[in-house]
Amino acid sequence: MEKCGIIGYYSNIPNNDFIKYSIDSLYRLQHRGREGSGISWIDGNITTFKGNGLVADVYKGFNTNISTNSVIGHNRYSTSGSISSGDNLQPLITPFFSLVHNGNIIDYKSSNGKSDSQYITELLMMGINNNNSYNDNISILEQNLIKLVKGIEGVYCIIIQTKTSLYLLRDRYGVRPFFYSISESGYYTISSESVGFIERTIKTNIVSPGEIIRIDSSGLNRLYLYGNSKNYFCLFELIYFMDYNSQYKGEPVYNIRFKLGSKLAEIEDIDFNKENSIIIGSPNSGIPGGQGYSFMSKIKYKQWIKKETGLGRTFILPDNNERKEKIKKGFKVDERIADRDIILIDDSIVRGNTMKGLIEKMRKYNPKSIHVRIVSPQINNPCKMGIDLPTKEELVTYNRDIESIREFIGVDTLRYISLDVVYETVGDKLCTKICPCFVKKDIEW
Repeated sequence: MEKCGIIGYYSNIPNNDFIKYSIDSLYRLQHRGREGSGISWIDGNITTFKGNGLVADVYKGFNTNISTNSVIGHNRYSTSGSISSGDNLQPLITPFFSLVHNGNIIDYKSSNGKSDSQYITELLMMGINNNNSYNDNISILEQNLIKLVKGIEGVYCIIIQTKTSLYLLRDRYGVRPFFYSISESGYYTISSESVGFIERTIKTNIVSPGEIIRIDSSGLNRLYLYGNSKNYFCLFELIYFMDYNSQYKGEPVYNIRFKLGSKLAEIEDIDFNKENSIIIGSPNSGIPGGQGYSFMSKIKYKQWIKKETGLGRTFILPDNNERKEKIKKGFKVDERIADRDIILIDDSIVRGNTMKGLIEKMRKYNPKSIHVRIVSPQINNPCKMGIDLPTKEELVTYNRDIESIREFIGVDTLRYISLDVVYETVGDKLCTKICPCFVKKDIEW
């Protein structure tokens, strides 16, 4: 069960820069996984390199001067509280192909207790063996890809690398972002987010829900499109996970978060003193919403809270004790918040640990009041789609109404945006149709 970053490169002509480009793309996708990273490339056979840790550490000293016509790569982010090990790092290697994916198989009964990675890999290897010709094995692989899209309930984006081609595969619900592009130099780039593209592109394209694409010496070939695909994009991707420089429906994610912040200001029920009030965006995913709130409310925006260098995203840390320790040390608060009415904008409240720790630190500087505004609805249930939301009992909303949450985190007022306002701003084709995290009742697949 993984919510990770994946990338790929392909060209008909071997390229000495593809390894370097791939590592750069993975660095740009570091926010999607910090536990480990890996790449595989073609040099006659499929060769792989991977290790635990951050991208900069994994590839430190690695020789990037390798000529190859294709590379795939992966940053690992484990979900459901699992801790990364070397065995879980991708790419996954078989005798016929390598594979990277982010994914979550919903139907665990069909997986017989195997990990998502094992289950997907074994399904795709069915019927492939050394007694077949290469072309026969390619044909079997393509049939297995179609079986996967048609038959498996889950959320995933997959890149498969053979000696001659790359395959791109997206689940039929379209929950996770998945892009490909053709560079001005003529090679193909595949990435979880558009921010992973290194070179200017002729055009950025979306892998459609339920689509299978093959890229080889003949170019890009659309092999299959599921006939009843949906487009239920993950709301948590929009408000938190994606880099705000990435694109959603041709629009920067920053703009969407800005609009949601503006909507919060529109529906504000407190008449704040503009002379004494300051808006602060919680770093870093709360900043666009804070700037949107400031724009609409005409209240001054100041970035008087900053993250310590190297803190990264505490949400994606696999260990809760490590997460709490990072929170204590992770924020710098400007003393100028003293005697001010502070309106703190954030993307969400999950466990409440980060917010509670930040508010405690802010209180030491004696602000007049602290008001928290959240650019997403309340999170009421764990996610079925691979976002590492904790158990229901660990969520700050468990057995708490808004007033109780306000008391727990220690603020004067607390407001969330409603799901209806989110639909009005972003559109209603979101994961809330099939995932219960932002709704109060469970949803049956």
